[in-house]
Amino acid sequence: MHRFRDEFLALILGVLAFVLRVYNFRHGEPPSIGEIVATLDALSSPAVYLQTLQLDLCPPLYYIVLKPLTAFGSSLWLMRLPSLLIGLVTPSILFLLFRRRAGRLASFLAGLLLALSPLHVFYSQQAEPLALTIFLICFILYIFIHFDSPSSLRLWVAYDIAMIALLHSHREAAFVAVTFLLMHLLRAWWLKRVPQAFRQNPVSLTEIWANHLLIAILAFPWLAIMPTKAEWYEPRPSLLDFLRVWAGTLLLGKAVSPPDWWWAMAVVFYLSLAPAFGHLFHRKGGVGKSALVGALCVTALPLVWSFMGRTRFQIASTPALTLPFFCLLLGELIAHSKKVIRVLAIAFAAVVMFFGSIQQCLVKENPSYDAVARAIEKNAAPGSVVVTWPDFADRVSLYFLGENYKLVAASEFFEKWVQPAPDQPIYLAVYHFPTREAHPYTFVGALTQFANTRLLYREKLNMAFESRHLDMLSLRLWFEDPETLNIVDQPTSTTLFLFTPTDRIFRSSEFIRDNPAFGYDFSGQRCVWLAKEQVLLPLQVTLGPGHYIVRLHGSTSFECADTGCVFSWKSKVLMRIGDEQVQREITGEGYLELPLEVESEMRTISLLIAVDRTQEVNCNGESHRLALKIYSIAIEAGNQSIGKHASLPD
Repeated sequence: MHRFRDEFLALILGVLAFVLRVYNFRHGEPPSIGEIVATLDALSSPAVYLQTLQLDLCPPLYYIVLKPLTAFGSSLWLMRLPSLLIGLVTPSILFLLFRRRAGRLASFLAGLLLALSPLHVFYSQQAEPLALTIFLICFILYIFIHFDSPSSLRLWVAYDIAMIALLHSHREAAFVAVTFLLMHLLRAWWLKRVPQAFRQNPVSLTEIWANHLLIAILAFPWLAIMPTKAEWYEPRPSLLDFLRVWAGTLLLGKAVSPPDWWWAMAVVFYLSLAPAFGHLFHRKGGVGKSALVGALCVTALPLVWSFMGRTRFQIASTPALTLPFFCLLLGELIAHSKKVIRVLAIAFAAVVMFFGSIQQCLVKENPSYDAVARAIEKNAAPGSVVVTWPDFADRVSLYFLGENYKLVAASEFFEKWVQPAPDQPIYLAVYHFPTREAHPYTFVGALTQFANTRLLYREKLNMAFESRHLDMLSLRLWFEDPETLNIVDQPTSTTLFLFTPTDRIFRSSEFIRDNPAFGYDFSGQRCVWLAKEQVLLPLQVTLGPGHYIVRLHGSTSFECADTGCVFSWKSKVLMRIGDEQVQREITGEGYLELPLEVESEMRTISLLIAVDRTQEVNCNGESHRLALKIYSIAIEAGNQSIGKHASLPD
């Protein structure tokens, strides 16, 4: 009877997992860089595969899984099929594996949470190895729980094989392996402190170290050649990111950015389960203790390594490795809470996770690389030259455009190619990857300045261009140092002094420096952002007696090209020189003019700029408070106003 009940509960979990993961499977996310690389790797021979740069995006075990499928094609849904099938059975497997050691209710709740988890739903619909890695972690944790005696030879063999497979399934699986080693050592220490009457025979330290040394030796060839640093920029995570994993990502998934009030709700949720923590330290609470240690270590170790080493780890994929531990931990805590708390906690977690899954269906998380390729296909004749930036994204162009076009990496084109024929169209595919370089923020400006360019597509920093009449010499100089592109306001016949964003007066701490996302408009025009509510600028000039106008060209709007978010606000801007001052309200882009009468020769003007409000924005991995965007400060002869005190028209 109990067996039938368990099979029925496993069937319920399987049906729930099927509904959430099959929905929108064929028409969901566009392919990510990981899926593109995995597909191309699966299509290549083992010799070619081992020479690819992004080898970590398709680890050997995942390559073995995908390779047989290429006999039937390479369509995206086919490559995603293994993750889908593994994701369908993992919640039921988690329940069946732990129902005896953790209890039927706790293990069922763990399987239910995993079935509802928006993070697991997402990776079950991706041609990436995370679904397989999570599946392996469940089995390794099951084996670990069953180490009851030092003579468990079969368990050690199964453990070693599963751990070696795990290390060959994901770049960050090494942190999981270290976590299990720590769990073995902690368990050996814990059992020595248990009273003799209840003490089990702990696995000896010799066995623990010998088996993990064997695992390390057998996995060393892969670990030695595995890339550990991404081709793109990975911002250093913070302690807040660690907390965000528990309060946001593990519950809400990838598509929801938690608002401020959500943090309070998450704290209340976890505090309501706090009384059940005492059960974890009961002598029979092995699953709960293991889940707690595993959940903490798998999220903390990558964070610690990101601060100590050169390699940094994205906060999005790493928490997915925590899911088996996290779901078992919550299942244990909820199952051993009071009945009222249990019902409320189940309802809260189910609603929150279901909401996160729905949001993931509505919001596309993967960049629209496919749209860039479609825009080029629509306009380019077969055989046309397609230049790809960044260089490592040439595999993205190869995936979408195939061999119908002449694909060239950007560095090869701009550094080695001679001048193309004036009427020859050159197509450029710019793919959005996190970067600290100025290239993506100056592409539009450079191609507009040094070629006849038509923008075919743009979504954030994913762009497609068609260019003719390229000035290769100027473009080569720009590509070597993109910050040499200096599109600024031009002086007029009455301009005596013009201060642009590259001038020394804007290098003080009141301004945002060394972040290209804040140093250029989308058009490529230079700008500089004032980050404080006021600044005193010493303008070095030489002015004789007479009438002048100090003109500020500024803006209170900001577009984060990395996220596509646009911020615009009204601000009262004050300019003051001595006793002379002017204040105007600026919305968007506008000019502010201050008449200045000089009675004797002046060599320095102390210009005070102040605003009445700032706007907090997060862009390119950094959070800043923005006060005023400055394009230029000009000093004009005479007192003729251009009549643009207010905002410029759209």
